[in-house]
Amino acid sequence: MISNAKRARASTIKFVLSQEDRNYLTIHVMDNGRGLAPGTNRSRIFDMGYTTTQGSGLGLYHVRQALGEMGGSIEVDDQSPKGLAFIIRIASREKTRETRL
Repeated sequence: MISNAKRARASTIKFVLSQEDRNYLTIHVMDNGRGLAPGTNRSRIFDMGYTTTQGSGLGLYHVRQALGEMGGSIEVDDQSPKGLAFIIRIASREKTRETRL
């Protein structure tokens, strides 16, 4: 995510942590870069191999996979006025244990 932000010419990357309920930690990740390239298929940015740059198309895919294994998720935050933003949710230990049972 950080290397993607750098590629998009972001000078600032901000992480805001909150716990909206006891089951999940929420991390809002925002940058002030150029945002998604024109023509980007937003529904595919987490797909393996999907890229609009010279990258491998594996970075966001791996982030989503790792979060999924922890009972978490990632999505694009459409409320970002500039750059690109994501919402990451990570399940609490108790919630992760329930999911695995």
